[in-house]
Amino acid sequence: MHCGLYGGFATTEAASKQARKVFTARGATVTEDPPRELSLEALDASGRAVMQELHGARADSGYAAPDDPVTSGLYALAISYGYGELWSRPGLEHRQRLLCAIAAFTALGLESQLVKFALAALDNGFDQGQVVEAIIQTAPYSGFPRALNALGALSKALRAAGHDD
Repeated sequence: MHCGLYGGFATTEAASKQARKVFTARGATVTEDPPRELSLEALDASGRAVMQELHGARADSGYAAPDDPVTSGLYALAISYGYGELWSRPGLEHRQRLLCAIAAFTALGLESQLVKFALAALDNGFDQGQVVEAIIQTAPYSGFPRALNALGALSKALRAAGHDD
């Protein structure tokens, strides 16, 4: 479900159908999440809190910024739905979701997003080797060129941020 935020609803729906088939064939039960009754204001507040926790000073900067007239409409939805809803679902901790995000952004070739979340991973207790390994692990699934491009973008960002580990 978490990676669906990055790959889109159609991809998530198709993956969910396949997962359900596998779970059913293996006799695994899937429990439905209880409905959450949250107002748009509550989702926005939750999303902003999660975004601040993950990204700190980088929360409102980068490839999409709240003051950019082109991206601002979608930016607000990304905070409410992405961070407020999906990043707050049960089942994974934020640190685990960071690895999902890094893998998804690598697989999709989204280098600016990858860099932002890789730096967030470093700020949230991962070491550089773990972030690099998460990217390397995507190579067999999404291609070595995408993983190499992601590592190149990360390397450049780490040098710019003064990380010489």
